[in-house]
Amino acid sequence: MDPVSFVASITALISVTAKTVRYLRDTKNATKERQALSREAADLLQRLHSLKSQIEEPQQAKHWNKNLKLLASQHGALDQLQEALQGLSKQLKPRTGLCVQLIDESIRIPETLSKLYDLHECRQTRPKLKEVLSILHDLTGLFRMSYLVIDPSMNVNRKLDDSLILNIVADDDDLNKYILSKLATNSGLSRLLKGQTTLVKEIRDKVIEKANGMFLVARLHLESLTTKMSISTLKKALESLPNTLNELYDDVFRRIDDQSEDGRIFANKALC
Repeated sequence: MDPVSFVASITALISVTAKTVRYLRDTKNATKERQALSREAADLLQRLHSLKSQIEEPQQAKHWNKNLKLLASQHGALDQLQEALQGLSKQLKPRTGLCVQLIDESIRIPETLSKLYDLHECRQTRPKLKEVLSILHDLTGLFRMSYLVIDPSMNVNRKLDDSLILNIVADDDDLNKYILSKLATNSGLSRLLKGQTTLVKEIRDKVIEKANGMFLVARLHLESLTTKMSISTLKKALESLPNTLNELYDDVFRRIDDQSEDGRIFANKALC
């Protein structure tokens, strides 16, 4: 492996090491073992930066040539280290979800949660919705007050009958400004809609109607229109905008599938 390729490998290794250090440092109430691991990972990161700097010096690279071959050999020390760190980083990556957030903020874990975890861990199964809602009730009970921000696509009102609910929606005037701004700043649409005052108004009214007070929905509808290359296809797309969130998300995934292979890979990575 030449020095340039070696530097690229070290750079990739620095990236995964930095991610591991970040995950370790973000851990609340970390155990002594995890604190020690965090210090060791930070020390490794510093050494990798130092190694990279030395290899980038032409004079230093000559002296490192023999050692570089040993380190960079297939399945050698660098490959093994990167594989180990990637596995560790994957395990340390913060989990998301409402229950996880509540657990992170609570001072203790309800006994019901521990029992439920042991049960499903033993059976290698996942909890049912009723069990999750019961645990969610126990977790929120640990706090004097809890605020839950819920995606509009989740029909949970019937599950929160004893809670105060505040619906947050975008004002039509705000959506109007947002839509007109996007139409004016998108190079393709602004060129296509030049002088098309009536059509601009139709797009604005249609997107506001479909958005139902949600900026994300408005943005996704506008993105579906940006691919149109003529007035006729734009009007046709406007008339066939999805009516529900599920239909809208299906349309987004269809557009992803219609992209090139590189585009699909990039989009799927972004979603994951």
